[in-house]
Amino acid sequence: MLRFIVPALAGLVLLVPSAGADDNKAKKKKPDLDAIFSKIDANKDGKLTPAEFAGALAEIKKKKDGEQPKQAANGKGAKKAAELFTKLDTNKDGTLSLDEFKKLPEVMKEMKKKKDK
Repeated sequence: MLRFIVPALAGLVLLVPSAGADDNKAKKKKPDLDAIFSKIDANKDGKLTPAEFAGALAEIKKKKDGEQPKQAANGKGAKKAAELFTKLDTNKDGTLSLDEFKKLPEVMKEMKKKKDK
């Protein structure tokens, strides 16, 4: 009986703080795109190249799936990174500015909707 009560209480504890704090919940869900951009921008020139962008996505995939970044960057991951980069690069200058990068969640949501159809 105790086996079932402890997990239920743990779940309740996790739910209670967010139940009355919608502002905190929204803040936690939004990633700090400024900080992410800064971390990805390897040469600190204020722009992301396709290589910097693809490298970051490969690292994310590596952490998520346990793959080597080079393997992820050469397969489907590279194609998806290139497609995503192209959609984000609205001025078509071959790099992503911070403002373009900040559209990432919106563009990813659009791509997911198209994929689901």
